[in-house]
Amino acid sequence: MSGQAAIFHALLRPSMLQILRATGYHATKGAVLDSVTDLAARYLYALCEATAGHASHNHGTPGDYTVADIGIALGDVGALLPERRGDEDSRGLDDFLAWFSGPRMRELMDMGRDGESDATDYLAGQNSAQEEAQQNWRR
Repeated sequence: MSGQAAIFHALLRPSMLQILRATGYHATKGAVLDSVTDLAARYLYALCEATAGHASHNHGTPGDYTVADIGIALGDVGALLPERRGDEDSRGLDDFLAWFSGPRMRELMDMGRDGESDATDYLAGQNSAQEEAQQNWRR
């Protein structure tokens, strides 16, 4: 493994340990953990490639993606399979979009901020406290 790949593997490994522990596996050999970590890395890589491909086709640039591009890519890699065969079934994608814009996702985002809700959100390019004040002012 090259230096950069080894770093990414080392960063993904604790997440795989947590996933294994959450599913009931409380002990494993190092080789098994490395294999599971490698599978997860390949799966994430395939998901990122599929998302970039859909974004490129839909928007012209691979870096300009939307939630719909991610949802379609999840279907491509087998995470969101249609419930009915043969028909155009978008219920899995609709459920993903509803979850992504729902309260559970907001709760996860707040948990990820670690209590810094007044801090500047550099990904969205705005201050969440300022956004709330603007919304209250508009009412």
